[in-house]
Amino acid sequence: MIDHNEFYNHEKIPETTKIALDLYIRRGVIPGRFLTEVLENNLKLAYKNADDHNLVAIPSIVYYLYNNAPANCWGSPHFVTEWVKQRGMEGLL
Repeated sequence: MIDHNEFYNHEKIPETTKIALDLYIRRGVIPGRFLTEVLENNLKLAYKNADDHNLVAIPSIVYYLYNNAPANCWGSPHFVTEWVKQRGMEGLL
């Protein structure tokens, strides 16, 4: 049986990845290719392009987004493009 507390652990997310996610959410700063693929819900490419640290963190990254990011900033290429155009949460203010 899967221990979901261990599987979806924010501490598994590399610090640089978390910083990039937070910059994207707050300011609409487009992250690198791997995170952009996660944000666009292209998990096949994300798994292919992840480094070793991010590969094991993908479930935690998705869980982090689900719990901390507005629904309209991730999940499709269109959402990502629009989020970047509006400059993230700061653009909403």
